[in-house]
Amino acid sequence: MEQQAVLIDNRTGEIIKADDAWERHRRIVGLRNDIERSFLELGKELHFFHQDEQFKDLNYPTLDAYLADPVVDIGRRMAYYAISVYRHYALILESAPAALLEVGIVKAAMMIPYVTRRNMDELLASASTLSRRGLRDYLAEKFPKGKPQLPSGKYRIIYADPPWQYGNTMPEYFTEQADHYDLMTLEEICALPVKELVADAAVLFLWATSPILEEAFQVVHAWGFEYKTSFVWDKVKHCMGHYNSVRHELLLVCVRGSCMPDEPTLFDSVVTEERSDRHSEKPEVFRGFIDALYTWGPRIELFSRKQVKGWDVWGNEVPGFAES
Repeated sequence: MEQQAVLIDNRTGEIIKADDAWERHRRIVGLRNDIERSFLELGKELHFFHQDEQFKDLNYPTLDAYLADPVVDIGRRMAYYAISVYRHYALILESAPAALLEVGIVKAAMMIPYVTRRNMDELLASASTLSRRGLRDYLAEKFPKGKPQLPSGKYRIIYADPPWQYGNTMPEYFTEQADHYDLMTLEEICALPVKELVADAAVLFLWATSPILEEAFQVVHAWGFEYKTSFVWDKVKHCMGHYNSVRHELLLVCVRGSCMPDEPTLFDSVVTEERSDRHSEKPEVFRGFIDALYTWGPRIELFSRKQVKGWDVWGNEVPGFAES
């Protein structure tokens, strides 16, 4: 008689037949998917509870006070992460084929931009055997995005929001920048021939976050500019961080040659505006500042995501760039 392979449950010491192990594996995967769906539902309820300020109907002054109530007892960090997960995935998953959800919400969202009826089975097979980070690399290799050519010309105003690559890696159950757009290393950003784009007298408005502030100054110098001052965007919603809850970003103002503003208006250096649900999207109020301060001269937005009247734009998320 052929001897059947057995497994030992390390927790109970129970002998598990191989078939039982596979059944338990299927239950584990099913439970993981149930947990992700439940987490998304928690984020949805918290999102509307916060948005409609329903906590005030229950006599709590803030959502944080509600979360801290022993009856509720939801960690603040987990609650805001659940809200951000819902905001990011809710609209995406409305159009997701049901089959994609078998590999989990995060993987499904990663595949949606690429999936078709013809390649769905192939992508599902790959997603079921790869980690989320492995799937991200697989999709990037299988569906490479083109890189648009930088335009020719001399620009007086440069507005840039680089796709910074952070040194740390997030756990598999967190999303990160690479899940939203293609990243570039510091060396790649510095190597862009921006010097060839700018006039002798020009101004650069460069977005940076606190963790990569030192790297941002390397870009400023590599592009031929000198730092002068900055705006602070208070995003209102708290984010996660290693040392504090970072809820601001910096817009560095840098010049090449002499390029003072055309108008003497002094805008407040701190702008409070709640961030949108789209990852890394910046408020248009800052572009308004730029247009008001610098009233003439050609202007370009680097790493743009959309066409903007009165601006040249460059970036692989701009609709139609691949055909141009």
